Amino acid sequence: MAHELLAPKKHVEKTYYLTTKEPISDETKNRFFEGVDIGNYVTAPALLETTGEREAYITITEGKYHQIKQMFEALGNKVSTLERVNFGGINLDRALERGDFRVLTDEELKMLRESPKRSLERFVQNA
Repeated sequence: MAHELLAPKKHVEKTYYLTTKEPISDETKNRFFEGVDIGNYVTAPALLETTGEREAYITITEGKYHQIKQMFEALGNKVSTLERVNFGGINLDRALERGDFRVLTDEELKMLRESPKRSLERFVQNA
């Protein structure tokens, strides 16, 4: 199950809260939705929802090494903070310390098993 959830090619949704050095433009949001050329690779579409001039939530379905930072840098901005808040439809427990864990519920396990099937549907609905 770990491979099914963690491999970038499996397209499991991962949502992050982030802040940036510069304001986030509408053009940036549009480019993220289309996919961003980060040098040797064009990313899959990402959903970027701003909550402030320099704050946003981003949902990706790949999760390549430093992908979000590379996407912003390719568009002339820099990520200041980045925190994963959701994985496969499960909101991460903010009360847990780094390295801590909790047992998943049966419902959460079911959601994770179905996650790759649901991931791309959300992007199409938000188009």
